[in-house]
Amino acid sequence: MELSEFIRECSKLNVRCAQSLAKKNLDFLIWAAPTASREAEDTIRWQPYYLKKKIWLKWIYFFSTVFVYAIVGIYRFFSYRGFHYEILKTGSKALLILPVEVTEGRALQGRSPYKTSYMIESAGENPVSKIDKLIFSRTEPIGIRRYELTVYKRIRIFMILFFTLLGDFFTRITKKESREAYFDSFAILFQWVITQRWFFHWDFYHFLRKRCGDGNYKVLVSVHEMSFYTKMIWQVAKEAGLLGVTAQHAMIYPEKLNFFPEVNEIAAGIPQPDIFFVYSPQMIDLLKPYFPKTQFLLGCSPRFNRWKDQKSWLRRCGDVKNLLFVSGVMFYDVTLLLTAIKKLRKADQRKNLKFWVRFHPDGEMRILDKLSVFWAHKLGKIEISKGHLEETLKQTSLVLGSNTTTLQEAILLGIPTLNIFHEDFLCADVLSLSKDSRIHLNHISLDDIYERMKATPDPKLIEDYKAYMGLYHPDFSTDLLYRVCGL
Repeated sequence: MELSEFIRECSKLNVRCAQSLAKKNLDFLIWAAPTASREAEDTIRWQPYYLKKKIWLKWIYFFSTVFVYAIVGIYRFFSYRGFHYEILKTGSKALLILPVEVTEGRALQGRSPYKTSYMIESAGENPVSKIDKLIFSRTEPIGIRRYELTVYKRIRIFMILFFTLLGDFFTRITKKESREAYFDSFAILFQWVITQRWFFHWDFYHFLRKRCGDGNYKVLVSVHEMSFYTKMIWQVAKEAGLLGVTAQHAMIYPEKLNFFPEVNEIAAGIPQPDIFFVYSPQMIDLLKPYFPKTQFLLGCSPRFNRWKDQKSWLRRCGDVKNLLFVSGVMFYDVTLLLTAIKKLRKADQRKNLKFWVRFHPDGEMRILDKLSVFWAHKLGKIEISKGHLEETLKQTSLVLGSNTTTLQEAILLGIPTLNIFHEDFLCADVLSLSKDSRIHLNHISLDDIYERMKATPDPKLIEDYKAYMGLYHPDFSTDLLYRVCGL
């Protein structure tokens, strides 16, 4: 089964369920469900290696986990107590909505509470450009607890979702349209329903409607682009006649499925932002067909603005060559890098290479990989990099990675790079502007390593990446927001 076929089947299921649930004002749940948000972190079913499996194996996997899903759902049914939130008011007509995980916390002496690296707050230079903040958490007990989904509502909504999905399933069976792709899309949505993961979605959406529909705000801002909760923000913004604004924080590639809704989902009203700040014209060309009513503007993420004045340099390597392996968020990024390290260490008979590993701070890792990392580090086979990225890069001869923008940041410094991929996983071509910088895991060799380390910085390529990363555009800040939105 091809991934494109699977996505099309998911979109059809989403549209049918959303249209059915719209009569009961529950369609917003479907647009925030995993079949619509399509985030790779949610399930292995998006991965090519899973799509290749036989249908009977998928059935066994599904039925063997249904009981576990049901137990989780029962536990959540009785234990769910809403979410926590805190609102910081400044009198602004713009509201920045953030999960607490992307902030620096409640109170840091001498700094504004819940400061985030996703947006520059310009209140110090321009008091007019203040912004209200809504900070929420599903686990951390901050501020006020929000809890509106009563037991009666849980039962009623669960029954509606369950029988809507079950009805669709039997309709597909009757019409003989229950293809393999449909089964996988049904399995994802069914798991989401019976594990009661939609509890937070319902509470959060209705909380936003009450909080933002009273005329106090003109603009709702989210910095997580197209995650599941932002779909509810755009839905509320549309219903309340407000502007929904977001800004690119991470690089966007075709492998990030949540950025690319299907045509039928767009026609059915999947929530989308009104204004989307992106890094480059290439991003606009990539996204515009999927966001027909969205206004795209150019801006630079605060995560990259530190590179605006950074200059590259020529390195002189000694007898020992330092290789830095950098992983992305997904578990298989670590697996690919550890496999590459094992292969290169075996081939490096003279022990000329030194292997450094730098993990994503929020990255996933399988238990076996954790054990491998622990023992490899303990035995001195690898070193784990935890310091400032710039300092680590200055000591690096070559950067190798999977699904990480650190490769692009290394290019800005003139450091040779290699992007490792494998067709069994969603591996983005993060070095699409570079020639011959993408290498299959099975083909990597010492010759490739030494050949790549000889590369010298290409000034034109560095300028191309600076433009691609938005370094020639204004920073995403409250000042920029005010100017664009006329606040």
